[in-house]
Amino acid sequence: MKRGLGVIALLLLGVAGLEAATEGNGLADLSRLTQGLQWFARGGPIMYPILGCSIIGLAVFLERLAFLRRKHLLPERFVRGVRHAWQRRDFDAAWRLCQQQDVPLARILRAGLLKVKAGPQEVERAIEASGSHEAGVLEANLRFLGAISNIAPMLGFLGTVTGLITAFNVIAVQGTGDPKLMADGVSEALITTEFGLFVGIPALGAYHYLRGKVDRLLHEMEAITIDLLSSTAFVGWEREEGTPHAISEEERGRL
Repeated sequence: MKRGLGVIALLLLGVAGLEAATEGNGLADLSRLTQGLQWFARGGPIMYPILGCSIIGLAVFLERLAFLRRKHLLPERFVRGVRHAWQRRDFDAAWRLCQQQDVPLARILRAGLLKVKAGPQEVERAIEASGSHEAGVLEANLRFLGAISNIAPMLGFLGTVTGLITAFNVIAVQGTGDPKLMADGVSEALITTEFGLFVGIPALGAYHYLRGKVDRLLHEMEAITIDLLSSTAFVGWEREEGTPHAISEEERGRL
């Protein structure tokens, strides 16, 4: 099991000898793989939780990178259609468009449309509440990257402490006559620190990069909703079986 995890780590981090592979030297590739496995094993047991952090961080980053795409969250055709329907005060068409899309902006606008009868203030409150919820959806899993950026270096420092404890225990038992006796402990201390930072620093960069994408998307959605709200004076609406529909001019005249 440990050897299998070691192989995964080397594949993820590129330690397994990509340079040798490009040279077409099979023996050199095998030698580099062996050296990499030995390097990983010398880091001690703390290397495995750090490896777990690297796998989780990579998975979260790729998942959020695929999800936080503008064309996926803000389809141009949908945005244009909603703008056009809203500006024409064709709220029935706007509602149908929002019902057809399962994206954050559509859910935010649906929440507002359901409160049209209560007046503009209720519409704004509903949009704000839904927007806060959708912001949490967009930021989902990012906390894992933030946690990994802190946990991985801490695990590395823990490995440093355990490695130094091992080295000093050897000194206490064997004395300082042969410095090679301390090599294992010192290697464990330095390797775990290096690996922890190697995982934590990219995780921190990925976290801030994805947070920037989320902030830009939320800002754009906010700008769209503000534009729609400011461009339209809400007219009387009623709800029929839970679905809003615009009141006709004839019906409005009788009210």
